[in-house]
Amino acid sequence: MRNTTKKATVRLSDIAKETGYSLSTVSKALNGRADVSEETRQTINAVLKRYGYSRKATGAKSQRIIEIVFQDFDNVWALEVLRGAIREVKLHDLNVITTEGGNRQHPDSSWIDNMLRRQTDGAILVFSSLTRIERNKLHSRGIPFVLFDPFGNPDPDTLSVQADNWTGGVIATRHLLALGHTRIGIITGPEEMMCSKARLDGYTSALAEHGIEADPELITEGDFTTSGGYAQSISLLKRPNRPTAIFAGSDLQAMGVYEAARQLGLR
Repeated sequence: MRNTTKKATVRLSDIAKETGYSLSTVSKALNGRADVSEETRQTINAVLKRYGYSRKATGAKSQRIIEIVFQDFDNVWALEVLRGAIREVKLHDLNVITTEGGNRQHPDSSWIDNMLRRQTDGAILVFSSLTRIERNKLHSRGIPFVLFDPFGNPDPDTLSVQADNWTGGVIATRHLLALGHTRIGIITGPEEMMCSKARLDGYTSALAEHGIEADPELITEGDFTTSGGYAQSISLLKRPNRPTAIFAGSDLQAMGVYEAARQLGLR
């Protein structure tokens, strides 16, 4: 005769007793609350994982949601990213919501607690690499995520989608060289951003292919904005030996280049 043993139900009170934390603290850690220290959260999550405890659903969700977190939403590029996501999720019976906040590198800290409260099914994060606390919160709630166009080099364990910025810099510069330009200016993005460095390296590599040494006077640092592109273009185009072409590090900066050229009477 086969003997079948039913696995005992594990309660939060059991987790509290084993870890030595209060029931309230265990509940906060389970729900991703911000007012729990990282050390406490890790200790509780380790015990929760060992017991195979899963958070009970508070109610059936009528929709499956993918959340896209933008650092800002003030340019056409962000709109195209959103359009692509919407087009794809339609094929999988999913819905998209967007969050905006923070600065060029990272949204403000409120985004993740709001995401946890909404019980998001997955996240596309259009900004820098996550902090350890944020990453642990997402993992503890089982929310899959991917970084899109990250600020620097993401953690090896984090999925990311990145542009081939070096190749882009090479192709853009080769195009200008093919048109006959040899004195080519460049307006990069912020120097601390990996994508800016990669595009600049592509630019210098393409020049080197044609035996042209990069001129420091033709290399300027922008901030990926139209106003920044305008200011740097004015600086480049007012020089006695100005460039005959400018490689702008972003579409917004290119708009600034056009406006500067217009004001200076250049085609």
